[in-house]
Amino acid sequence: MLFFAVGLIATVSFLIQLSDTTTFFWLIVLICSTQKGDSIFFDGLCATFFAVITAYCLSNYSPVTSIMIGLSVTLMFYIISFFWVISKRKARFTIPHTPSPYILGVYPVMLNQIEQDTVWEWTMREFQMHGPVWGYVPTCWERDFIINLADPRDVERVLKTNVDNYVKSDELRQVLGSVLGSGIFIANHAWTADGGANWKLQRKIAARIFTGKNFRHHFMGCFIQHARKVCRLVDCHAASGQPLDMQSVFFKFTLDCIGQLGFGVSLGCLEGKEQPFAKAFDRAQHIATHRFYSVGWDLPLSSVLMPSERELRRCVKQMDDFARGVITERAADTAALHNKHDLLSLFLAATDDEDKPYAFPPVFLRDLVMNVAIAGRDTTACLLTWIFHMLATNPEVERKLRLEVHAAFGAAGEPTYDTLTAAHMPYLHGCVSEVLRLWPPVPIDPKVCVEDDELPSGQKVPAGSIVQYVPFVMGRDAALWPDPMEVRPERWMNEKRPSAYKFPVFQAGPRVCLGMNMAYLEAKVLTCMLLQRCRLRPQPGHQVVMNFGITLSSKTGLPMLAEAL
Repeated sequence: MLFFAVGLIATVSFLIQLSDTTTFFWLIVLICSTQKGDSIFFDGLCATFFAVITAYCLSNYSPVTSIMIGLSVTLMFYIISFFWVISKRKARFTIPHTPSPYILGVYPVMLNQIEQDTVWEWTMREFQMHGPVWGYVPTCWERDFIINLADPRDVERVLKTNVDNYVKSDELRQVLGSVLGSGIFIANHAWTADGGANWKLQRKIAARIFTGKNFRHHFMGCFIQHARKVCRLVDCHAASGQPLDMQSVFFKFTLDCIGQLGFGVSLGCLEGKEQPFAKAFDRAQHIATHRFYSVGWDLPLSSVLMPSERELRRCVKQMDDFARGVITERAADTAALHNKHDLLSLFLAATDDEDKPYAFPPVFLRDLVMNVAIAGRDTTACLLTWIFHMLATNPEVERKLRLEVHAAFGAAGEPTYDTLTAAHMPYLHGCVSEVLRLWPPVPIDPKVCVEDDELPSGQKVPAGSIVQYVPFVMGRDAALWPDPMEVRPERWMNEKRPSAYKFPVFQAGPRVCLGMNMAYLEAKVLTCMLLQRCRLRPQPGHQVVMNFGITLSSKTGLPMLAEAL
């Protein structure tokens, strides 16, 4: 930062000699060029260099000539400095990595793979070529390394033994912050001003809802209630012979369930009700996710100038209005809070160790609502999508599962909590686990390394690197799973449950997913009830394509034809 400070002082001394308007202009250039936290040194230094050269030339040349001279000299300075920085970075990057041009990195290759819907195949090839730890050097405007992991020992290091050194990145929190705020999904457990207290408190209170009593009496009732609606909807399409996008149905099902269990509201998505919150939530999540592959959204005034950011702002306002209404209504009736069983009521009624109410601020509760919605909807909806895709493409697995379902419940009986356990229905549990292995709802999970570290595999991780373990690849790795591409539910019936670091689809360690058992239960309930009454076949000619994003959905949906039994 010494060069930056010296350049800034020199710039100010030149600007003092100029008119107020010109001074204001150059100050804006400096401020806008130093907004990126990890680029403040390099970009800020170049902006300062440009301002100094141009300001000096203004005393001898015209403004246009001065600007051209400033740009030319700064460009030369940037190129020389850039290659010097790159050489220093590459000297620190000893992990096997994908060769790439200095300036563009692998991003053009990745964007091409994303466009062709082959990014997961490309990722698998890179792992096969480089081994269970490999990385790449991003573009010139991003200073960090990207390191990918598929070794359970390294995953355990990241998620457990040195978990405090691997946290959510600033980029992730900035990209999703508009939607999720500071909720548990993106809150950090370490290296924060409060030492992770916010995350720990949210997790401590949220864990109280996942009790055996709630699973038996509230979760099961909710899942069966909304599963009946799905069955009626499928019956209608079976009678008409029209295809039905089951992925869309599953997203509505899980949102209705989490609306009831998360904040005690009947959203009515499966009933076709117009629900502004559901539409706004969908669009906001879509736009926020695409920020990862977009440019310019984080610049000043982007929320005014960019159509997508303007739409996001409108959607977030609708979501905020919904959350505010729910919170206000619930908080107004404090006497009834202890008789309610949703997560929002649990937080409103929560007390500290001295039995005093926490009195959470409205923004905290708003973030809670949004995080509960995204955590409870997307992952389980993706799981259900791939369950029925798997069954439709593996008829022998479907036949065996249908036999187990009918043996347990008959043609008309409804599932019960005790019957759906792995002990009572091992094949069902194996089917769900196989789908999680091959199509994990969260296929890749990035963290940022705070301090230099060394992985158990022997690879060194420089501070600032993005470290991401890849459940999608781990589940298809022949070194971890015999015949990995074969759908074989029996592998879960005849063996012990694998280590959470070999099968990290619900994370592991201190940040293991609280809703893991709920996701299993919700998926099992709907799977059983649909198998009791119909066969779902893929629409002829339709190709299912895996999406590349935070969650692994089908980019092309899941249109299916229903046949009543």
